[in-house]
Parts: sequence; structure tokens; C-alpha cells
Amino acid sequence: MNYRVRGFTSKLFDIKMDIVQRLARVVEQRDAQIGNHLFRMSHYSTCLAQEYGLAKEECAVILQASALHDIGKIAIPERILRKPGKLTIPEWAIMKTHTTIGGELLSDNNSKFFKVAREIALSHHERWDGTGYPRKLKGKGIPLVGRICGLCDVFDALTTKRPYKEAWTLEQTLTIITDGSGRHFDPDMVKCFLKILSRIREIRKKFIDPT
Repeated sequence: MNYRVRGFTSKLFDIKMDIVQRLARVVEQRDAQIGNHLFRMSHYSTCLAQEYGLAKEECAVILQASALHDIGKIAIPERILRKPGKLTIPEWAIMKTHTTIGGELLSDNNSKFFKVAREIALSHHERWDGTGYPRKLKGKGIPLVGRICGLCDVFDALTTKRPYKEAWTLEQTLTIITDGSGRHFDPDMVKCFLKILSRIREIRKKFIDPT
């Protein structure tokens, strides 16, 4: 009987994961990030977590949970998400709420997956020097998963074309990341990221956006 219950619970969890992953894709398309952003960002984050020394089980959770980092954008108006130019101050204030909205959407569930997904959604825009959002966390006060996914999200945002910008070169992007060490990013995380550049290039090549 216990075996059947465990099997049924596992199937329910798989269905739930499928639903949230599909929802993440909906958000990505609303944000004009049609392509493979979710796949790249999730795999970058997993590779970085592995290099940083996280256990295999923790990395497996990050692979899935990081895909929901921008889930809160489902509540952001498309006129803001798809705006080709610079956001106004009021528009930027609205955009930043996607972090807290995402945290709320992923709350009230005590499973490891949802706890990690909530931490990522809330903290992937925090900065090492405390100037990020939404809570202005600083240094190691930022959850580890937020520090991992935040760096990887910035890397992918810079190296891909968006409605408001062209893609930056790998060299330009790495300059931004190294210059941001100790200000935007965890210095130790930057060191780990630079060590896995060959794997990062492989992921970029594997999940290249369709033309």
C-alpha cells in the first residue's frame, strides 16, 4: 500500500512539474524571449553549481527550479515586457515586482523544489554590493541559488538579442562579469564561472536560438 501511495505521489509531482515548466515557457514567450533562454540559463546554473561544489541532488533541483526564475513576469503588462526602448521610472518599478510576484506564486509549498524555486525567483536580481532588488540583500546574505542563477541570467541576457538590444560578444560579456566581481556578483562565483567557460560555450552551441 505504501508503495502504491509513493508511486501515486511521484506521478502527481511529475504532473505538477510539467505544468510549471509549461507555464515558464508561456512567460518566456510573453517576454519576447522566444528561443532557448530557459534551457541555457538552467544548464549554465547547473554547471556553475557543480563547479562551486554543490551535491548532485542539489544541482538536479537547480536544473528544474531555475527555469521558473522569471515566473512573476506573467503578471507584468506586455507593453512593458516587449517595450523596445528604455523603460521609464514607473515602468521599471512595475517590472521589478516580478521578483516578489514570483516568490508569492511559488510559496505555500514546503517541497525542496518549490523552496529553491522561490529563493531563485526572489533573489536572482540581488547584487553582491546590496544595490539589487527587491530586498537589497548584500554579500552572502543573498541565497546561494540566487547568486548562482543571477550571474547566469545576466550572462545569457547580455549574449542574446533582446527587443531593446543586440547580442553582445562573449568577450564583451566576460569583461562586464569580471568587472562586476565584488560589486554585482559574488567574487567566488565569478572565479568558478570563468573555469567552466568551455562547458558554457558547449551549452550556448547546443541551445542556440532559432534564426
